[in-house]
Amino acid sequence: MAALSNEAEAVAEVVAAIRSIYDIARPNSERVELNKKIEEFKDVADPNIVFRVAEMIVTSKDYEETVYHAGWQFLEHLIKFKWVSIDDVLRKRIQEVCMSVCFNVSGQALHLNMSLKTAISRCFVGIMQHEWPQNLSVFGGLQGFLKMCHEDLHGQVEIIFLVVRRLLENVISMISITSAARRRDLSMTLNQVMPTFLAETLNRLAYDMDSSKNINCSTIIAKAALDFIRDLLECGPSKWFLESLEKLVDIMCLFLKHPDGKVATLATRCLETLISRKKSEDEEEIVKTFLRDASMHAILENTSLAIESSKNNPDSYEYLKAICDLLVNLGAKVSRVFEENREPQNFVLYLAAISAFFEHPSTHIKSEATKALTALLSNEILRNREDFVHIVMTRSIPVLKYVFRHSFGLGETVHDNPFDDHDYDDDTDTNIARNQLRHGLIPLVRSFTCDKRFSLQINELVRIWMEECFNVQEEDVPRECDALNRFLRVVVAQDSDADLIAFYSNLFASLVTELHNIPKTTAMNKRLIVNLSFLSALIPTMTIQVAPMFLAEIGNTLQIAYENKKTSFIKRQALTLLLRMVKSVPNEVLLQIADQILELTTHAMPHISAIQQAQLLQVTASLSNLIPCMATRIQFLSNAVTPITAFFASDTVVKAVQSLEAFMAFSGFRTPGVSCDPNESDDEFVRNRVNIRSFLTALEGLLQNVQKSEGQPNPLFGLIQPIIPVIFGLSRCVRNLYRPEAVQLLHPSFARDVFAVSKMEKEQIYSYVLETMENEKQQEEEDSQSQKGVEGDCSSQARSYCVMMNLHVQTIIGYFAQKLQNEFFLLENCKEMIESTVEDLAMIPDFRLRSWFKKTWKPIFHTCPYELRHIAGPSFAVLVEYTRNLMENRWNMISATKENTDTPPTDEDTFLEHMTCALQREFVQMMKEILMKNDTLNFWLDDRAFCDSTMLTLLNLVQNDDSVCFHKCSQLLLKIVKDKYSSHLYACDQESAVFILQCALKAYHLNGKDETMEISLLSLLVEVYGTYRPKYECLKLLLGEAVGACPNTMDAFDARLLLGPAATMAADRVKRNIMRELLHGVVKPSMAMLHKRKAELRQQPALPSTPKIVAEQDLSAVADLFGSG
Repeated sequence: MAALSNEAEAVAEVVAAIRSIYDIARPNSERVELNKKIEEFKDVADPNIVFRVAEMIVTSKDYEETVYHAGWQFLEHLIKFKWVSIDDVLRKRIQEVCMSVCFNVSGQALHLNMSLKTAISRCFVGIMQHEWPQNLSVFGGLQGFLKMCHEDLHGQVEIIFLVVRRLLENVISMISITSAARRRDLSMTLNQVMPTFLAETLNRLAYDMDSSKNINCSTIIAKAALDFIRDLLECGPSKWFLESLEKLVDIMCLFLKHPDGKVATLATRCLETLISRKKSEDEEEIVKTFLRDASMHAILENTSLAIESSKNNPDSYEYLKAICDLLVNLGAKVSRVFEENREPQNFVLYLAAISAFFEHPSTHIKSEATKALTALLSNEILRNREDFVHIVMTRSIPVLKYVFRHSFGLGETVHDNPFDDHDYDDDTDTNIARNQLRHGLIPLVRSFTCDKRFSLQINELVRIWMEECFNVQEEDVPRECDALNRFLRVVVAQDSDADLIAFYSNLFASLVTELHNIPKTTAMNKRLIVNLSFLSALIPTMTIQVAPMFLAEIGNTLQIAYENKKTSFIKRQALTLLLRMVKSVPNEVLLQIADQILELTTHAMPHISAIQQAQLLQVTASLSNLIPCMATRIQFLSNAVTPITAFFASDTVVKAVQSLEAFMAFSGFRTPGVSCDPNESDDEFVRNRVNIRSFLTALEGLLQNVQKSEGQPNPLFGLIQPIIPVIFGLSRCVRNLYRPEAVQLLHPSFARDVFAVSKMEKEQIYSYVLETMENEKQQEEEDSQSQKGVEGDCSSQARSYCVMMNLHVQTIIGYFAQKLQNEFFLLENCKEMIESTVEDLAMIPDFRLRSWFKKTWKPIFHTCPYELRHIAGPSFAVLVEYTRNLMENRWNMISATKENTDTPPTDEDTFLEHMTCALQREFVQMMKEILMKNDTLNFWLDDRAFCDSTMLTLLNLVQNDDSVCFHKCSQLLLKIVKDKYSSHLYACDQESAVFILQCALKAYHLNGKDETMEISLLSLLVEVYGTYRPKYECLKLLLGEAVGACPNTMDAFDARLLLGPAATMAADRVKRNIMRELLHGVVKPSMAMLHKRKAELRQQPALPSTPKIVAEQDLSAVADLFGSG
């Protein structure tokens, strides 16, 4: 094609090639080859021939739209990549073709699809970026055409707005123009022409709305104009629209009534964009413009219409969402602007509109209304207005219950909800949205509860809601009670007045009386569960007068005879309530009823399961904290601890933890598996698993709840000291379950993957890395993993058992260090026990290693005293070195997978990358918490060898493509460089300095494009270079090679950073800016930028700057001084 000289022949061949490329019947390989030839023709052929081919295509009426589109792409290629090299004659011909095709059409519209119009607009914008405003006057013609053209020419008007929008995007919002000089010229000119162009656009909209005879054509023009206005309001300065502000708002309000729902939605989005602009000096003026009579009445009138019509019309629902977003942003601005004692106009109308949204069944609408009301309640001036109080009491609080229930997926508006089906892709997204709604409601409930004007109404709402809960279907009881309990806990947690406290104390007493009247049988499980659930939420309000009766009823509930799983659930509820009582009731109350609590625990023990017995011991542990005398505390705790120590000191357990084979035999993994309910099974090995888990739960609960008095040892230490080595032996057996020989020892009745990562654990890793779940919720699911498989087959129960055994031993060993502290580290065999946790690191799978970091090693190394650092130090060094090697190995595997483009990544490859990211983030978090306290490095880094190993590990981690990991360790890394390697103690040699700088440069290359990472990276580079460069000249050469800078440039950089004002000033920001300028080309570009061809803009003479108006100096004083007389 490049050799063709005959224009007609070239056009024919190009058109044939284009049609073949879009012919799906042709082989793909042939279409690819033809595409390459087209690209070669555009690049290599004579630009005049390319232009003639493009001109003959775009001016013809004989081709289909795909061919026209290709013709405009030819022109765009010439404009973008050849404009600088072609002559003025060809440039002028290209401009003439573009203008003639669009505007010399004798009153006929361009009936083109949007992709073709976009291609045409790109050509216009390309020319303007080269020539405007120095050599091209465009906006005058565009404004004149926009003002005078007939509405039938809607296609041309669309192109005008597309041109202006793309120009705004390239110059202001996306800043895709690389030439600073051209960007400055274009920006200055836009500042001059935009106010006038906006005014003409508003005039055109007003004219079409009032005088249009062709509704379809005017609708097309309105959509294009509104898209432009929204872009202008989003990215332009306020001076572009302030002169037309009232007119702009009035016309947008006029278009809220447009018969086309999409146009009305666009107009609403324009208003929303205007009101949600960042805080500025013009904020109050904008808010007042919205609160005028005409504006508010228009918005409210259309709000009512949208609510009514949205039930059956998706377009109307989108319109309603737009209005809702507008009012929410307006509320936020009103609450901020009217902070002083001033009266916002039409505030009552605004409140009425926001309150109406609470009753809408959409989760999104409810959430937005909640945000607006919360913002208004934060303003003391507004919340004290009588009209505000009236609206809240009559419109908001009455529906609060239904909104809160909706956030739990309850109520008649939740099921088969078409609005939520429209907004969210699946049930997961819907549940996330409802969780967000619930979190938004909590501060709202708090505000209502703390205000006496609303508290009585809240109390009545609670009373009615509680009565309704007793009447719901049994399957709905857990969720319904959970919803009200969450509500009650928010209410009870407030520092309320005496009347409110008395109300909930009386409510608690009435529930205790009702509990007394309920027969204690499994058949009454529904009423028992509802009652216990509410008592748990209200337990902080319990008074000493009600306590004896309450404890008696809890004791009777725990003694219900076992019938089925419902019995266990009732007892679990009662135990949870009892535990919550001892943790939330004041100590002075607990002291008065301590004897009755102990009596209750003693009588209940024979009637509950082993796991429940272990949980009940936590009550004893909490009560022990009330005893001031250490000897008495020890004696008191010994009754609870003796069964635990007896079990772990028994020959059966001691033998079981001697080897992996013995432990698997003890746990029943070497005999045929049994599928049963553990509470009902008589199987020896099932009982072994239940017993060891129950005693581990008891020991964990005691360690967690027994508090250590200041200056005294932990009272548990002497009681549990004999079994501490047994627990460490048990932890070794649990880790060894992941050795290859464990699967060989496993009985064939169990699945081969019983010790492997489960599906739920994989989902937790994905969620952790993607940060889509709340940390508390994720941790709760992780820790309760075992409950999912209890009722399944033997493999599910075995998998659950392994998960919980890991969590138990990890947590208990961490508690040994955290709760026993010095007593633990002074044990004769402490060093050997700690070393045992890192002796088989290679056997621990990655998905288990993460929890070992968090639950075991972090408490050990964080609480180890300075004088005993030799006990834990060697193990810490081993752990750091192993993690460094592990991460290096994992990232090499990930890189090999990514480089192998022949084979797509498997699910295992994807999980490996996510698991690696999660693991290194957990490791870095552990190191940060251990090594830093109050922005100060602790004693671990005083050891030079350990400090070097830690530094090497962190530097290796920051070179990986994980910006979140770097964000976690940047502060630690910078602190080590500043406090350790910059000091005379850790004199850094040249090789180490070079390595540190290389790692920092690689980290900047990978993550410098992330704005949140950039400051930390630049600070690290400035610190490294500023510290070591004066000693080692090679660092300047290394940095120069990295950025491709010449020696003169590096000399100038050195002079600015090390010798100039920046070197002596404490302006870190100045130093970072100097480093940023040098490293501009070092940042790794995005995938799109890697394949993007660079385009050079034509250089133009600079526009003169707008002269600043300087006030004339007052020289009268000088005249008086030298005047005569």
